[in-house]
Amino acid sequence: MRIRMGASDAGLGLRAGALSVAVTWGVPGSDPVLPPDVAPPVCIARREGTRHG
Repeated sequence: MRIRMGASDAGLGLRAGALSVAVTWGVPGSDPVLPPDVAPPVCIARREGTRHG
């Protein structure tokens, strides 16, 4: 894999295209120091499954 940082790669005889990458928020992890009934704050929990950026 190569990251293009400027002009097109078409003149090099290589595949000249783009590949999109999306980052999605996962399930918030619990803090082992806290009691198990302490839930993550709503502002963190509501990010689960949403795209970052």
